[in-house]
Amino acid sequence: MLLTAKERFTDWRYLWPPRPTSAITPAMFGFFQNRGFITQYKLNGTCAVIGLGPENRLELWNRHQETLRWHMPAEMHVDLRRLMAAVDSPYWTVIVAELLHTKLSGGPKNTIYIHDVVVFASESLTGYAYKARHALLMESFAAWKTARPEPVKEPGFGILAVTPTIWIAENMT
Repeated sequence: MLLTAKERFTDWRYLWPPRPTSAITPAMFGFFQNRGFITQYKLNGTCAVIGLGPENRLELWNRHQETLRWHMPAEMHVDLRRLMAAVDSPYWTVIVAELLHTKLSGGPKNTIYIHDVVVFASESLTGYAYKARHALLMESFAAWKTARPEPVKEPGFGILAVTPTIWIAENMT
């Protein structure tokens, strides 16, 4: 999918993550899907704005514009760069995800659950519809599966597993 950028993103700066205005229970998904809305699961993680920059630069921020007090494992950083075609890239990619780490007692740890991509190849995508931005994630996931065909157990309905610790929220319409 080729999107025409509205703004270049050449140096790190915090981007306020696009967020839904309200939450619904999964029992209401069908009601809203029948009216043309996109639904996806929220897993009660910490909102994370993740920047992948030139020279392996990594930025980890929360939705309050504070640095996350979590350190991404090196293997996850490499896999995330591969997924987002950011290996040895001179460009920025910024994704919005949930960090599943501290809020879920007995739940997954050191796992990121990606919802959105807001910068790709140093081009800001925030002026585009969410459906188009999510399609870019799906294209990255499809390319990943082609290059690394070993199956990863899906954590649950509506969640696509890139690796056991990198997940993508699936849109349900």
